[in-house]
Amino acid sequence: MKKRGISLIVLIITIIVVIILAAVVILTISKNNPIKSAKEARFKEDVRNFQHELAMYISKDYTARAGARDDKITATNYEPEGDSASVYTYIPSFKSKYNGKFVIKNDELMYSEDKLTEEEEKWCKDINIKANVKTGAEEVQSNPLKYYGKRVNYTSNEISDWKIFYSDGYNVYLITSEYIDINKVPETSNKKLKPENTVETYPKSAPLTNVVSFQDYDGSSNITDPKIKALNNDYFKKGFSSTSTNMRAVAYLLDTKAWSTFAKGTGADYAIGAPTIEMLFKSYCNKYPDKDYRAQAINNSGYQISKDGGDNWSYGNDGVFLNLQDSLYVLNNTHGAYEMWIASPNSKYDDGVQLLLADTYGGIHWSDYNYSLAGFRPIVCLNSSVILTEGTGGYDYNISN
Repeated sequence: MKKRGISLIVLIITIIVVIILAAVVILTISKNNPIKSAKEARFKEDVRNFQHELAMYISKDYTARAGARDDKITATNYEPEGDSASVYTYIPSFKSKYNGKFVIKNDELMYSEDKLTEEEEKWCKDINIKANVKTGAEEVQSNPLKYYGKRVNYTSNEISDWKIFYSDGYNVYLITSEYIDINKVPETSNKKLKPENTVETYPKSAPLTNVVSFQDYDGSSNITDPKIKALNNDYFKKGFSSTSTNMRAVAYLLDTKAWSTFAKGTGADYAIGAPTIEMLFKSYCNKYPDKDYRAQAINNSGYQISKDGGDNWSYGNDGVFLNLQDSLYVLNNTHGAYEMWIASPNSKYDDGVQLLLADTYGGIHWSDYNYSLAGFRPIVCLNSSVILTEGTGGYDYNISN
């Protein structure tokens, strides 16, 4: 009769399995899980590398500007690389799996509290990465339908009627609710020339003849500040340049020194004389997401535009194009001017003697610097640290730094 029992091999295997299970339990209880530890180490290493690359970029920027580096980096977007608001521009190794989880704020890498897991947030704190508190620009960018067109308590150059026009997540841009009086249109920076009204029936309009004819500006070479060049990003990114009349007029409209009287209010960074075509379309399509209007620079002369997502391109489109009832973009001709100057060159002619305008029929089209019926609606860029709070005294929002 055979005896039954556990063989030595089975016993050894059982002991090994028990040891492994015990080890797993011990590691779990002690929170020393090797898989989790490896994930944590990889996360922290990636973030430290991001910090290092950002520090290297800042160091190179200081050197390139010979120490005269006044602007700090704030980047809250992730595409495309090369855009001044894109994290990839400053941290080329930034991985797509981290999109939304980190931003750059005033030269510092920060994490987004609402995008990280509890573990990731703890790991960030372990290596002294701070949480990003949303600025006004980020709030406006996340909800354009709530904010665009709202009145902001901002006053400069005796004008206190401004609306939220656009946010790129970095800055909030305000626009005057009306065309400004012609006496508030500034002189050029050097020769102290200024546009003058020539049509009595449209007292807030003026051609740019004086600005261009006396050549107070050389053209695109006058536009050197990276943040101002970024407003016509496609033009400068493609390496275009021009000394033609349209670019001399654009240089005046983008001359922050000339338009500085509009940047004296709370939270202002700088002011320019008009929105660019890229800013206009980004703003409009954010507010009306069913639209897909685009602008592209095609040569040194400037831009073409499309109202069908890029299927067709033209120098300009007359007729109903922008919402005629939306005064954020279109003012009818009872407001002192017939159309609005836009600070972007048009590619209609090789010599580029025209600008884009938004007219009272909702269209966008080209014209030259002698056009006499266009008015001015300056743009104020608020600094990146601005917070918008509930407004008082008839305003929708107040500005707080």
